[in-house]
Amino acid sequence: MFNVFSAEDYRDALSNLLPRGPAWPRRALSSTLKNLLWAWGDELARVESRAQALLEEADPRTTTELLADWEFDADLPGACLELGQTIGLRRSALTAKITDAGGYLPQDYIDLAASVGFTITITEYTPSAPGDPAGEPAWDLEWWFVLGINAALETVQFARVGQSAAGDPLAFFGNDLLECVLEDFKQAHIHLLFLYT
Repeated sequence: MFNVFSAEDYRDALSNLLPRGPAWPRRALSSTLKNLLWAWGDELARVESRAQALLEEADPRTTTELLADWEFDADLPGACLELGQTIGLRRSALTAKITDAGGYLPQDYIDLAASVGFTITITEYTPSAPGDPAGEPAWDLEWWFVLGINAALETVQFARVGQSAAGDPLAFFGNDLLECVLEDFKQAHIHLLFLYT
């Protein structure tokens, strides 16, 4: 961040730009000219402050005022975000959508779940083959396309500094958001089996 000049800094700078002479009173605080310089100084400081705020809005991880515009560009909010409308979750979903590289490995599901506040592990199923040891589960070929999502039975996400905004709930309960986000992310031929412990 750059230094933001105060209204007084701008007033002093404008005052120093005035010509010299009795028609341009620099020290008379009650003069109309001084009041005009104060108004301009206030406005210039306000404009600079808004320009600095725009730098924060240019990053989807820190945006607040332009979050709706970012979401519109990314075709969000989807049905999943209606389950958790906190600023932090909306930013996380936006960042996940923008940075999605299209990978569909188990680690991609783990990373996506983490981006919306869930810790999961993945179980991959391998179809049975001749020569497998006795006692192993017998899966047919359709299990190639099933991923087991292992998560806590009841997930609680707490508000965090820097990710939550005023008005957001202090805690968010449940796994509906996790299921929705992963179902939305998966490829059409993949089936997700949610296993809660």
